Amino acid sequence: MQRQLILMRHAKSDWSQPGLSDKERPLNARGRAAAPRMAHWLFEWIHSQNRRVDRVLSSTSVRTRETLETMRDASKFPNDLKVEWLDALYLAEPRVIWDSIRSAYHSHPNEESLLVLGHNPGMEILMSALAGRDLEVPTAAIAIFESRHDRPIGELVPEIESGSWNLLAFQTPRSLSS
Repeated sequence: MQRQLILMRHAKSDWSQPGLSDKERPLNARGRAAAPRMAHWLFEWIHSQNRRVDRVLSSTSVRTRETLETMRDASKFPNDLKVEWLDALYLAEPRVIWDSIRSAYHSHPNEESLLVLGHNPGMEILMSALAGRDLEVPTAAIAIFESRHDRPIGELVPEIESGSWNLLAFQTPRSLSS
C-alpha cells in the first residue's frame, strides 16, 4: 500500500485583535478566502488520483480549526471525516509532527492517506526535508507526498528521510490565483 501524506500550513490569521493569545487568533479575510480555494484544489487533485483523505491530524489552534472547518464547508470532504485535534501540533517542531504522523499510521494501518494541518516553521522544515529541497511555505500551502515503500510507516526508518518520499504536488493560494 502506497501511503499518501498531505501537509498543510493553516490559512492566514488575523493579528488585528490585541489581547488574544497566539493560539486564539482566528483567520482573517484573506485566510477565509484562501482555505476554500485550497480545499477545491486538494479535492480535485485527490479525486483525479482516485484517492481519498482517511484522517486529519490538526493543531488545536483557532486558526487551524477554522482552516479545516472552512475547507470542509467548501469541498466534498465526507462529513464523517476522522479528525484528531492534537495540542502537540500547536507550533510543533518537525520531529513532533513526524512522530504524530507515525503514530497515526501505526494506529490505523489500513488508512492510506493522512492530512496534517499545522504551523510554520515546523511545517516548512518538514515539507522541505521530505521533498529533499527547500520549499517556501506560505499560509495555506499544501504539499502532497507519497511513500516510496509499500511497508507501513511504523516499519520505516524513524528518521525523516527525503529519500523515502516523492513530492507529488505543491500548491499555494497565490499560484492558484495566477
